[in-house]
Amino acid sequence: MPDNTEGLSNRTELQESEERFRFLFDRSPAGMNIADPKGRFLRVNRAFCEFLGRSESELLTLSHLDVIHPDEMPEVIASMARGGGIRESVRRFIRKDGSTVWGYISAEFLTPPGRNGYWIAVVQDITAHRNADERMRREWDLLRVVADENPAYLWMASSRPPYPNSFVNRAFAAFLGIDDHELGENWPEYIHPEDRARVVDGFMRSAAREQTYRAELRLRRFDGEYRWVIDEAVPWRSPTGELRGFSGSVVDITDLRQAEEQVRRLSERLIRAHEDERTRIARELHDDLGQQIASLGMLLSGIKIEIPEEKPALREKLEAVHSRLTQVASVVRSISHQLHPAALEYAGLSAAVRGLCSEFSTLTGVEARFASDEPFRDVPMSLALSFYRVAQEGLLNVAKHAETKRAEVRLRRTEQSLEMVVMDAGRGFDLKSLDGEGGLGLISMRERLRLAGGTLSIESAPGEGTRLIARIPLDQPATQSAEAAGG
Repeated sequence: MPDNTEGLSNRTELQESEERFRFLFDRSPAGMNIADPKGRFLRVNRAFCEFLGRSESELLTLSHLDVIHPDEMPEVIASMARGGGIRESVRRFIRKDGSTVWGYISAEFLTPPGRNGYWIAVVQDITAHRNADERMRREWDLLRVVADENPAYLWMASSRPPYPNSFVNRAFAAFLGIDDHELGENWPEYIHPEDRARVVDGFMRSAAREQTYRAELRLRRFDGEYRWVIDEAVPWRSPTGELRGFSGSVVDITDLRQAEEQVRRLSERLIRAHEDERTRIARELHDDLGQQIASLGMLLSGIKIEIPEEKPALREKLEAVHSRLTQVASVVRSISHQLHPAALEYAGLSAAVRGLCSEFSTLTGVEARFASDEPFRDVPMSLALSFYRVAQEGLLNVAKHAETKRAEVRLRRTEQSLEMVVMDAGRGFDLKSLDGEGGLGLISMRERLRLAGGTLSIESAPGEGTRLIARIPLDQPATQSAEAAGG
């Protein structure tokens, strides 16, 4: 008898292969179907039935053309006529209830040896994604309409480097003098060359971290003039939290900066006039009143010599007048020194502040110590005067409010700035109790330091004393520093 073992084995393998295919076909999460050359369905799986809302028996009486959206029909017919296949195409289908669904389809026409050819197709339901995209498109269209009607300057950028600009609204386009509603990758060209690297690098770093970015910069207007603006960009996300890009707004602050500059110059002139008047009064006290007091002292000394010794009572009265005159001379010198500290010019900042602390201790009974690691003779007169006034006002506040017998003034130089600290161990106060920027003394200190490019910070708490910290960067322009102190 002939040996049929090999034939049986082949049939068994073929049967197992068909069973595996049938199992995978029926259980596939993607819709699958097999159709004859004219597109009539020969086999459909459960996912395809659910996709179209029809039973298997219904679909086996239909063809591709019965479930394809009418608008897709010409292209599908042409593809079937060409044969070969349909490669990764997005198509619309019609469900049994008449609704439209979207499918991502790949189809291949196969012709096994000795058998009729057939179509095998895989359809992935992408309706939810398409609907989400459509909602996003409608929202975007609405956003564009609203943005174009907005007088503010608005823009949007892509979510991927180099974050090209994808939209500017009508108002911003008019500001820039462009016809298009996008700048693409050319947006840095509108930034002032001196600001460009700082702004681009800052935005790139913030965008990479999906963070908000805010900057002041100069932006070129349609007429070529650079305008100061505040530009703020925030991440724009989908409802699921996916980064879609960045939306931004631009505010022209040129007029505001010009107004601030006018206020700054006015403050400079007021402080300069104040210091000039102080200097004038101090000079008059020293040169005029001081000299007159000295002359009176010499006159009293001469009269004292002429009084006979047998009139001791008269001599005592004259000595009392002379002593009182000496006290007046001391007060005049003190006032003159407070108005214009000559030591700043001749001995440097450290010596002047040390003398201020000594004089303060004598007049108030509050021990004021001074600590410094160098004489600071190289500090420009303008900055030295600003620091001196801070020390003067800070010590005055200690005497008036701290309720303590000790205070300290520290002066030091760091790599970036000059720093002065006026501190006490007094009763302190709650910083929230400050009325706005504080009293006139604090306002004056802040304004002097601000005009010199510096800052004043206050640290205090009830029962923990107070620290006034003044800092001025070392790289301030000389003209700005000079004007700040009225030097």
